[in-house]
Amino acid sequence: MTKGRNPLLFIVLGLTLLACALVGYKHLVLGFPLLPGEQTRVWDVEAQIVFRGKGEPVRASLAMPEPGSRFRVLDTTFVSPDYGFQQVRRHDVDRAEWTRREASGRQTLYYKIKVQERPSPALDPAAARPAAQPQQAGDSSVFLPTLSGAYQVAAEHLIREVRKQSADDASFASLLVRALNQTDVVPDADFLDELTRGKGADPSYTRTQLVMRLLQDAGLKVRLVVGIALASGRRAQPMVEMVEIDTAGQWQMLDPRTGEAGVPEDFLPWQRGGVSLLDVDGGEQSRVTFSALSRSVSSKELAVAA
Repeated sequence: MTKGRNPLLFIVLGLTLLACALVGYKHLVLGFPLLPGEQTRVWDVEAQIVFRGKGEPVRASLAMPEPGSRFRVLDTTFVSPDYGFQQVRRHDVDRAEWTRREASGRQTLYYKIKVQERPSPALDPAAARPAAQPQQAGDSSVFLPTLSGAYQVAAEHLIREVRKQSADDASFASLLVRALNQTDVVPDADFLDELTRGKGADPSYTRTQLVMRLLQDAGLKVRLVVGIALASGRRAQPMVEMVEIDTAGQWQMLDPRTGEAGVPEDFLPWQRGGVSLLDVDGGEQSRVTFSALSRSVSSKELAVAA
């Protein structure tokens, strides 16, 4: 009698484990809720492209959001009356491209996406890519002025001092940014900070450029990441610059203003490397602005739609 129940017990146990695995997959991967009535926050992000046509053929190209982030794109909409549209891939970057035989005066194009935070935000395909490949593909076009003279001497001294206090590349990068913020007690930092204020004899730097320059001079592989902070209700969402460094073959994000490591909450990466965000041929005075609105929707409804 006991022997007859053993196979049945194994079958029941196997089916139970299979059911648990299926529930976990539907929740973690597909986004199905565990509890009825569960709500999920969704962001509606809009990019508005404005330029002035010159009465000639127009080609407007906008870099599309990076696929590997803590957010996934649920839906994409392109609003472009009287324009042809296609998605193209150039220099390993997906781009939205609008074309028209002739355009004059003010032109406005819209690119809209609906995004949701991934059920497992710790999984970041972009960060897991081998560092050597994106470095070759993107950062060759990032312009970083070369330090010279007294600025180069100050940079080398600051790098040496910070390296003594660090344990690895990740801690070195974070400590270097924090040292740059201590202009009142670190003379080298105060001297280098002149470059970001346009007071130096060298070409002026942005804060991000200076951090990337110093990290490259220290022998680290770096790349630029540009994205938006999903602050709801802002019609003119500023682009946010972050830096990624190669640590043990993987990319780690770093805030060039604070030295904080990791991806900030609600940060949506839009492009990596030095590829341009917006290109317009046949137009002038071009610009792109972003806005973001959040709303709550039923997790079940969202999972079924996806």
